[in-house]
This record gives sequence, structure tokens and C-alpha cells, in this order.
Amino acid sequence: MQWMGGGPRQSLRRSLIVACGWSLLASLGFVAFFGAAGHLFIALQSDIAEVRAVADQYLPYLAVLPLIGMWSYLLDGLFIGATRAREMRNAMLLACVVSLPLGWLLQGLGNHGLWLAFLCFMLLRGLILAGYAWRLTRRDAWIGLPSTCPGGTMLACPMPADESCRLQALEEMAVLDTPAEHYLDTLVQLTQDLSRVQTVLISLIDQDRQWFKARVGLDASETRRDISFCGHAILSTDPLVVPDARQDERFADNPLVLGPPFIRFYAGQPLHAANGQPIGTLCMLDPQPRTLRESEMAHFQQLATLAEGYLQLRALLQRNQALRQAVDREQRRALLDSLTQLWNRSALALLHPRESAMAQERQQQLGVIYADLDHFKSINDRFGHDTGDAVLCESARRLRAALRPDDLLVRQGGEEFVALLRVQDAAELQRIAERMRVAIGGKPFALDSGPLPVTLSLGCTLARPQETLDAGLKRADGALYRAKHGGRDRVEFTAID
Repeated sequence: MQWMGGGPRQSLRRSLIVACGWSLLASLGFVAFFGAAGHLFIALQSDIAEVRAVADQYLPYLAVLPLIGMWSYLLDGLFIGATRAREMRNAMLLACVVSLPLGWLLQGLGNHGLWLAFLCFMLLRGLILAGYAWRLTRRDAWIGLPSTCPGGTMLACPMPADESCRLQALEEMAVLDTPAEHYLDTLVQLTQDLSRVQTVLISLIDQDRQWFKARVGLDASETRRDISFCGHAILSTDPLVVPDARQDERFADNPLVLGPPFIRFYAGQPLHAANGQPIGTLCMLDPQPRTLRESEMAHFQQLATLAEGYLQLRALLQRNQALRQAVDREQRRALLDSLTQLWNRSALALLHPRESAMAQERQQQLGVIYADLDHFKSINDRFGHDTGDAVLCESARRLRAALRPDDLLVRQGGEEFVALLRVQDAAELQRIAERMRVAIGGKPFALDSGPLPVTLSLGCTLARPQETLDAGLKRADGALYRAKHGGRDRVEFTAID
């Protein structure tokens, strides 16, 4: 969904070229056809001398017409630069429809009638374009200078006056490029169920992108800020509601409206940091135009308050955590799995020493769970990789819900997941592993192709003090092997020798 054009200068240049081309073709076609063609038709019934005389008479007029009309074409082009190509096309066609019958009647007056018809055509075209310009002025559009985001001729996305302070507040919350969290996933799912919309997002507005901390109904994890609806929503403390984006000058040419996900309805409630700076939104999207009842708006704002409160509390709790001190934002981005928004294998190696040390400090044991989705290859082969990706994302969401907030969940690769968790004993570890198994297999996955049963096999073990990560993973993998060959959809435990 990338806009292939350039900036405002290129947009203006394209607008002028298109405007001049349409005007030139319409004018020349009108004058040439109803003037020269009519006279030549009469001349052909006489002799070749009259044909030459008619041609000599009209060639100079046809040659200078583009030069005479170019100044008006350029002025039209400035108006067209603030409108859309279809409006310019409609203006040309409407002027032709009105002028052509008049030109047919006036052609009998000879050269004077020809020029009179041409001037009538130019006048009508100017009046029609002026009408378009007046309509846009009533909508608070800019006339003459095409203010564009890189998504079309929509109005440019404005920036808050205190943008640097806003970005600093967002950075200090240390929430960008962090794994998805069960509480926020549940909140967006609840919002979707209550509002019955296709997509609900918790969107955080970064310097040049909007990143989705939680999402349902959308595969993308981020989009460019300059085409975002939420970039407009954070400019006010009140919710931004767009009943039909195709009828809104700010968004009608947005690539997210003209292309996937084909947004027509949007509602966004700004979310704020503790210091009052807007950091993002809770937003709803749908491909069908709609409005919100008063009760629906009240519920939406209440849910946004919950999301805002959670993010503020999360930032407060994480302010002094060792993870933020050890891993900066750029490192976090490299340690996230882009599909599931879980930590990846590199993060597991980096965070294992911390988890092991914290278990020893609290006189707990470090549990290792190795999990693998059963028959995942057949899901990919039967339904395609898009369905496979959806299964992986839903599996990640369910596993996060089954684990505790402090447990570490990692996508090890493919359909494999690893969890590190601090427990009191082996019994507690196996209870949590069983909870993970039920979370996956207890309810079929709701996919576009229909419900799909999925199961999970798990192997788990307790790590020895000072034991390497690979040693613990190897033992848990051995237990997973037994679970796979023991019938799948089960939990196996390997005790320490």
C-alpha cells in the first residue's frame, strides 16, 4: 500500500499536465470537429480547389489555438491541483455536453460562429471549475497548493505543536516494540465484540509510524504515520469519529481507504501518558460506513480509559526494571518476532541469565517448557501459509493468556514455543504446562475458512542452578519428543538426574 508518487511539487506537476491534456484535447476536438469537419464535408461535394481553400483557411486557427488557450489551461491546472482527477474529468465532460449542441447551432455562422462556440466552451469550463473550487473552499480545503500525504491528494497529516515533548513521553514509557500483552489483547477483543467492527487496535504514534501494541482483525504490526487516521485523532482530547472516510476530504484518497483494509468507518479515542501527552489511541475500523450510538460511544471511551490506565501503570512498574536498563529500544526491536510479537530466540538467550538469577534470589526454581503445535505442516499444506500465520498468532495469544505476567514466552522458531517461568516445584510447572495445552486444544480456532481444531504437545523440566540454557532446553526437548511419540496433545516431564 505504498504511494508511488513524489512530493507536492511532483503532485502539482502531474495535476498541471493532466489538466492541460484534458483541456487541450477537449478544446481541439470541439473546434476541429464542429468547425473544420463540417466545412470539409461540404467542400468534398465540390472540387479539390475548395478543399484546399478550406484547409488553408482553418490550419492557422488550429495551429494557434493551443497557444491562445494555454494561459487558461494553466489557471485551471492550479484549481485542479487541489481537486481530484475525476473532478477535472467531470468538469471537461460537463462543459462538452453543454457546449456541443451550442457549437452545432453556431457553426453555420462561419468563422465567427466557430470562435463564439469556442469562447462559450471556455467560459462554461471556467464556471464549472469555479464551482468545484467553491465547494472545496466550503470544506476548508486548500485551493491552488496541493497539500498531500504520500497517499493521494488528501490533506497533510498535521503535527502536534509540542511534538518533541510528546515523543519524549512515549519513549519514557518504554512500550514501543515490546511483546504483546494478554490484558491489552483481551481489551481489544472485548471492544470488537461489543462494537461489532472488523478491527480494533491500540495504536502508538511514533515519529514516523504508528505501531500496534494490541490488535485484532488486522495482520500488520505497523503502518506509516503520514497515512494514519490516529495521527489526526491525537490532536484532540475528544474522540475522532469518521462515519464514512470516502466522504471525508482528509481521508478520501488515503491508501488505507482505497486499498486494504478499505477503511470506511473509523473511531479513535486518544490515550495519554501520565503527564497528559497523547501517545496513541484505542481505535476501531470497519469497511462499512456507520455511526455510533450514544451508549456505544460511552462504552468505547470507558474501554479507552482502561487501556490508558493500564499503559500508565505498566510504565510506572517498568521504570526501574533491569530489562529496560539492559536492553534499549533498538535492541528490543531486533529481539521481537515480527509475526506473533513474542520474544524471539535471540531474546531467550539474552534474558535467560536474568530469569535464572531472579529465581535464585527468590529461592525458586526455573522451569523450562518446550511446546510444539501438532500437525502444523498439514495446516500449512491444506489451508496455505496465511492460515498458518493466523494459527501461530492465535496460538501466541492463547499461550500468553495461560501464562502469568512475569513468565517469559518465546517463539523458538516455526511452530515451536519456549516458556521460562519461576516455580516452587515440578508440580506447579506441570500444572502451568497443562493449562497451556488446554488453552490451545480446548476450543477450535475461529478462522475465515471455519473452525479448526489445533492441539499442542509439551515437554517440561526444571533447570539446575547455574545450568546453561542449552542443557535445560535439551532436557525439555527430550520430554517433548516423548509427548509427540506418546500420542500428541499431552504434557511430559523430565526430572533432574
